[in-house]
Amino acid sequence: LLFSRLQDACLIGLLLIMGFYHIGLFIQRNEDTPSLLFASVCFVIAFRQIVSGKFLQIFFYEPSYSSWILFKRLEYITMFLTTSLFHGFIVVLIPGGWIMKVLKVNIWATLIFFLATVLTEPETFGKLLTYYQLLIVVFIGSCVAHLVQKAAEGSQAANYSLLGFIPFVASIINDILAKLEL
Repeated sequence: LLFSRLQDACLIGLLLIMGFYHIGLFIQRNEDTPSLLFASVCFVIAFRQIVSGKFLQIFFYEPSYSSWILFKRLEYITMFLTTSLFHGFIVVLIPGGWIMKVLKVNIWATLIFFLATVLTEPETFGKLLTYYQLLIVVFIGSCVAHLVQKAAEGSQAANYSLLGFIPFVASIINDILAKLEL
């Protein structure tokens, strides 16, 4: 348990450092929107790790059903936000025609799932998770296809992005399969 919390704390620290670094880059050059989006992704993932890693629950001496609901909602909402922000990061970093349309679908799906999570009970929004995870796979596939297309067109940035994106994609798919118990 202690080692697991230590790992979580290191991951959170690294994400916060990367987030603040990219905020610094954005402050130096306001037109550097990819840095702002990547910083946002880092901050949201760090917050998600805090919520899902049970750090906040340390401060709640008497766990309650209402605090459990709050943590579940925050866990789901951060997943939705991370998906849209990271997709937006890819679109802004390496622009293209059709990927922007997929991003708009992503944003609308995020909004719908966000509202369902906020306005319904855990039994209801919990059942929606599998559908959103399928959408995550579609959105990841579209980002990979976009990066491959741009790399084939000669974009060096797309080549580098693919190199960094593939391990990230593998970990997301692994997490989804683990949650689905496949």
